[in-house]
Amino acid sequence: MGDHLELATLEWGKEGPRALLIHDSTSLARSWWRLGAEMARAGYRVTAPDLRGHGDSPPGDDYLLGSYATDVLALGSEWDVVVGHSLGGAIAAIAQRTDRSFAARLVLEDPVLSLPDPERR
Repeated sequence: MGDHLELATLEWGKEGPRALLIHDSTSLARSWWRLGAEMARAGYRVTAPDLRGHGDSPPGDDYLLGSYATDVLALGSEWDVVVGHSLGGAIAAIAQRTDRSFAARLVLEDPVLSLPDPERR
């Protein structure tokens, strides 16, 4: 995976376990407004990026899953929980496979991916 783009992010909460929310192909970081605020009230420090070509983030030279994952990995690792919806779920899975320290837990909501049986564990 190559160079990453600097992604625009929204944040809720100031301290506590770290959570990353990755939106789907037709959304923005702002689409997580309700979950981000609720997680912050529950004690999480929440970050939601605008993926490349979405919202306030710059456009990319390509829109390959690996490129999205490279951008997201540049936001850091050791997230306590990462929630990915649809495209965001695929990105989270690729990021986790690329860097096993990316997240302690993944929540994949309707991810756009197919895993062979041994990979599902």
